[in-house]
Amino acid sequence: MLKELGFGGDSALLDRVADLYTRGRLEAARLFPGAAEALEALGETYRIGLITEGEGAAQRAQLERLGIAGCFDSVVISHEVGLHKPGIALYNYALGCADLSPSEAVMVGDRVDWDLIPAATVGMGTVLFTQGNIYLGLRDELDFEPDWTAGDYAELIGILLRD
Repeated sequence: MLKELGFGGDSALLDRVADLYTRGRLEAARLFPGAAEALEALGETYRIGLITEGEGAAQRAQLERLGIAGCFDSVVISHEVGLHKPGIALYNYALGCADLSPSEAVMVGDRVDWDLIPAATVGMGTVLFTQGNIYLGLRDELDFEPDWTAGDYAELIGILLRD
């Protein structure tokens, strides 16, 4: 976009815009209602891991600011490990960090293409999280059926903590 506006060659401007975008995204991030409580409840039964795309320091700062950094037993950030979604190598790496086999793990995600298809490919269970999900059209477009669908965190807890 900046190139089309005539600023494409200004690397200082590009760096500044990228910095402002990252900072604004960090400051604007909010948890969905029930997210922290769900992490706490699920953490009493399960080891919880996070696989996220992005730059390490920014992602870790966001987890701290949201007050959920301590909820995860393992955090795998793409730029820190040099692997990226939707590559299955990232999912295999995360499973190794958690010392789990794929059949022992469930991926909860909002993106069928980046989260659930790679997880299913390596043998993990899948939960499509639909609350506030702008990517729901990918489910039909890619003809993917998750193992479960959760509309909110209460429903997710019900799925994962069922007897």
